Amino acid sequence: MEGLRILSPAGSFEALRAAVAGGADAVYFGGGGFNARQGAKNFEDAEMEQAIAYCRQNGVKSYVTVNTLISDRELEEALSYVGRLCAWGVDAVIVQDLGLMRALRSMAPELRIIASTQAAANSLPALFCLNQLGCRQAVVGRELSKEELSSLCADSPVEIEAFCHGALCYSVSGQCYLSALVGRRSANRGRCAGPCRLPYSLRGGKPRHLLSLKDNCLAEHLDELESIGVGCVKIEGRMKRPEYVYGVTKLYRTLKDEHRPPRKKELAQVQELFSRSGFTDAYYRGAPGKEMFGMREETPPERMEPLLAAQREQIAAFVPRGEGPAREVSFFFAAHAGSPTRLSACCEGFSVSVSGPIPEPARSHPLSEEIVSRALSKTGGTGFVCRNVSCEFEAGLMLSLSALNAMRREALSLLPRPEPAIPFTNRIPPLPPEEPVQKRAIYCRFSRSDQAPQNAALADCCFFPVHEFSAHPDALAALRDAGVQLGAALPRAARDRDFPRIRQQLADACRLGAQRALIYNLGHLALCGEFRLPVVGDLGLNAFNSQSVAALKELGLSAVTASCELNFAQLRALHKCLPVGIFAYGRLPLMLSETCPARNEFGCSGACQLPLPLTDRMGENLPILRDGDSCRTVLHNAKTLWLADREEYQTLPVHFSLLSFTTETADEAGIVIAAYLGGPDARPADFTRGLTVRGVL
Repeated sequence: MEGLRILSPAGSFEALRAAVAGGADAVYFGGGGFNARQGAKNFEDAEMEQAIAYCRQNGVKSYVTVNTLISDRELEEALSYVGRLCAWGVDAVIVQDLGLMRALRSMAPELRIIASTQAAANSLPALFCLNQLGCRQAVVGRELSKEELSSLCADSPVEIEAFCHGALCYSVSGQCYLSALVGRRSANRGRCAGPCRLPYSLRGGKPRHLLSLKDNCLAEHLDELESIGVGCVKIEGRMKRPEYVYGVTKLYRTLKDEHRPPRKKELAQVQELFSRSGFTDAYYRGAPGKEMFGMREETPPERMEPLLAAQREQIAAFVPRGEGPAREVSFFFAAHAGSPTRLSACCEGFSVSVSGPIPEPARSHPLSEEIVSRALSKTGGTGFVCRNVSCEFEAGLMLSLSALNAMRREALSLLPRPEPAIPFTNRIPPLPPEEPVQKRAIYCRFSRSDQAPQNAALADCCFFPVHEFSAHPDALAALRDAGVQLGAALPRAARDRDFPRIRQQLADACRLGAQRALIYNLGHLALCGEFRLPVVGDLGLNAFNSQSVAALKELGLSAVTASCELNFAQLRALHKCLPVGIFAYGRLPLMLSETCPARNEFGCSGACQLPLPLTDRMGENLPILRDGDSCRTVLHNAKTLWLADREEYQTLPVHFSLLSFTTETADEAGIVIAAYLGGPDARPADFTRGLTVRGVL
């Protein structure tokens, strides 16, 4: 069995070399689009091919990130890009979008698909769903404890990859919409503006960095991670400089090879390269708390430079191993006065020729065999190695090195490539027939049983938190007897340790007449299947394109709420092979978190402090509510989404509208339901259109 692999980040070719020099087993990097670090330098196509070849020639695996949500308009381009990656011999692609997974499962069945942490698959049932969509490996959440990781590794159908070092997001990955709602910069599209690093306050207190977590560091637990079955540990940092990539990779390589914990000096060195008030392993220990929080303190340049210089020196001293299957190529170069230069390249019986500029009379440095040979031999990172160079040219001529380099690149690009390392077909899998849209249904989601208004029975289904069916059975029974169609809303987070409790609550909900379940995470799909409950997908499933809707249909959902990051035009164009709805009213969820700011600041003292508003630097109050009956929290938007008066909403071809009630009273909820059923306009004084008009970048 293959041992624990160290996976390092690369936001540039310099960082890639640093990762390989540091001893990475695999390196992950992204192209110019479709990757979750749009702020990194990234790799254009020509450089991407070289990067994959460079990894292969040095015995290192290449994992390319295609880990953003992809619109219908972008899907063909994204698939074409993955097709090129397959031709260049990529080892794996990292994917978030369920629709892209579905398409690649059909178009490249031999391609290793790694589910991104953005897919939020942090439970065993969710991993089985991703495996059904073609994934063979999954990056699980940073929030998981050692015990949870061990349990997943024991029974998972896919290999488990876990973060071991780098930045921690306050929100569960893939469940953060704060950056998108604030400035259209979607974290699910690789453009997160990092609003969690800004100051916030609670109850009028001094603004502080209440959502900014320290960097993760599991260096002390490396042997333990391998022993419990983790297959790959991932270092975060595609936005980091090469010196950081080298230093952190080298530390983990050394610790793995020597099977020992880090020394204080070693940790101090990587902390100096980058940290936020030090490091934390609280999630891994299963003990999240206020000691996890911290901010970046800039190290003075004069103090950093000696360390950076030492790292650069070690990177420069690294000699690539060159173990890969490089192909030998021979060049013939000819230059004659008054005629274009010519370059021929021969490899494995194939020969190509290209033309270059007309040479000029030499003013200095005339062409020589040494100059030409040196320029044409620079084939590193291309998958070719120069075997020999032959020349034919008149004395006294001159040609720039840039022209020679350009001719070399063009000739190599024209040589026939070997058969693709991974077969790829251009046939995008077809979509099932669309579900006709007739009368649009109204679904309501309430936070409490006493929030249901007198007119709740007019809605087609009213979802209540599943724990309410156990906590307040009489209230739910009274609503049922009054004609309210009941549904059970499961918690947004889905973790295996919670399932026994939720299973019992779901049994109580079914006894009280629940007819549907509303889920935010694929982990709850199998649980609902045990009770034969039709499942409606919520926003957290990130249904962003037609292929993702089809994927969710295949997984067994009966309906799904489209992503809140789609605009009206995208919603209208969505192929609805499954009944599709829109989040039409309420405070949009911004972050799902394992931590509770109220608990960190004030403690629980035997009573929960929530709901509680978190105040941002603009004075906006963002309500914090509990996620079900757990101590996890959901941060909500300050403004309420209101669409009832928009013509685009009224004519939108969707199957249902989801109205979400968080801080409203029963009377206020009743007024909203009436308005969305065609009654008087009741828009709030302070409301938003969300992203339905603007969309995301």
